[in-house]
Amino acid sequence: MESPTTTNRLLDLSQELTSVSTTYAFTGDRVRSLKDSDSEEIFTQGTRLFLASQQINAKLVALTRALATGPYAEVPESRRVLAELTAIVAAASSGSAFIASAVASDPLNTIGLPASPEDAKSMARVRQEEGLDDVQGALAEAADRLHLVATGCAHAAFAVARAAGTTAAAPQSALSTVPSVPTQADASSSRGR
Repeated sequence: MESPTTTNRLLDLSQELTSVSTTYAFTGDRVRSLKDSDSEEIFTQGTRLFLASQQINAKLVALTRALATGPYAEVPESRRVLAELTAIVAAASSGSAFIASAVASDPLNTIGLPASPEDAKSMARVRQEEGLDDVQGALAEAADRLHLVATGCAHAAFAVARAAGTTAAAPQSALSTVPSVPTQADASSSRGR
């Protein structure tokens, strides 16, 4: 990039992506921590986390748009990174949907249960046992997707910082949580051992 203004804008966008990455990782951790919570806690905290994830998703969409319509679009590798960000937005939306699914799958909802107290208790126990599996599965899937999104955002932040001519904007704390992906060379060298 030629101008300092362009470089600074790209660095700002990279830092914002890094911040979004950290927020997704934190939100994923909070979602995962709900697995041992009671129904009321899942409903209350899950609703808050769902709304928070929607706000983060909106920020990610805005960042993707800023990158796609700004000077970053002129960078040779930008098409690949922008396509990846589009997929990351979809995964983020899916993660939010799984949070909503967990909240909506409240197994202790007693609407329509029989009138007799003995039957109601028995049905509630069965519904809770069956429903909690659905809730736990949705929470686990949401957390996994949010962590995947965090990783994708960290990689995108690094690519944008590299395009600006520096990797200083992609803090090591964000990239240190990103698992390394084996390359073709790694696979070849490990076979030779």
